Amino acid sequence: DCTPHFTLFNLSFRYFSFWILGIPGRTPCRLAWGTERSTEDDCLPKQMEPLLWKQFANDNYKLQHHIEKTHSPGAVDSAFYDLKWAHDLAGIPSPTDDPIVEALRTASKRVLGTSVLRRKEPISATSIHDIINKSDPDNPVNLRNVTMYVLSFAGFFRFDDVPRIRRSDISFKKGFMVIKVLKSKNDQLRKGDEVVISQFSGFAFPVELLKRYLAMFKVPPDSKDVIFKPISKGKGSCKLVAPDKPISYSTFRRPFRKDLQSLGVEPSKFGLHSLRSGGATMAANNGVNDWVFQRHGRWKSVQAN
Repeated sequence: DCTPHFTLFNLSFRYFSFWILGIPGRTPCRLAWGTERSTEDDCLPKQMEPLLWKQFANDNYKLQHHIEKTHSPGAVDSAFYDLKWAHDLAGIPSPTDDPIVEALRTASKRVLGTSVLRRKEPISATSIHDIINKSDPDNPVNLRNVTMYVLSFAGFFRFDDVPRIRRSDISFKKGFMVIKVLKSKNDQLRKGDEVVISQFSGFAFPVELLKRYLAMFKVPPDSKDVIFKPISKGKGSCKLVAPDKPISYSTFRRPFRKDLQSLGVEPSKFGLHSLRSGGATMAANNGVNDWVFQRHGRWKSVQAN
């Protein structure tokens, strides 16, 4: 009621322009108008039915405003069904039964539900090697960062997997190492899993990098702390922070983007998941067996990747 007439006119014009685009929609979601509506306002007595057209217009303008505010087709569905439920409960005609409202709702699926999903690109092994070659292995922060990059790439690790790695989860064997993954996205029953990574010679390989990182920070083999933590810088020395505090997403992502930028690569095209997808892409291109591929990535099926 306090909306200026010009603003209301613009809203009504956009409402009219929007509903003619209607197509069938999809699943509902939980979200209402943004402000609660009292039962007394919704449950209008039958003798007030001549006023329902005013309510009809108000509800439709609110729906249009909701579309523009949330940019979510699920939120529009939720608002639609909330409105229908309130009117059905009051025993009065619902604006949601009108084809115009249905057209407005389904139009939201066409306009809001068809945005292009911009997936991050998988990173190449060449880029990983270039980052390592430009980094200083004697710098504790650089060593920590490249170790996380290479582990994520070689082990098909998601970001969530990396901060959870504890020293007690790692066992070095002759020619390979095993990292226990006690909790992961696909492990709904929390049975745990293991990632086996082969050992090769050279600084750029994951087993050698991890050994060097653990040795630099003097992490004992029997430690149960997470290994990737924030680094505390003192006078002429660096050490992992004492509390068992895992590294944050931003602490991982920020240097990764900076390292990509130093190579002349556009960092916005890549995310931390690019490390996992990049390792998987390289393995697939090299003809790795489907079962081995699925097992190493902890996917439920080959199609899932």
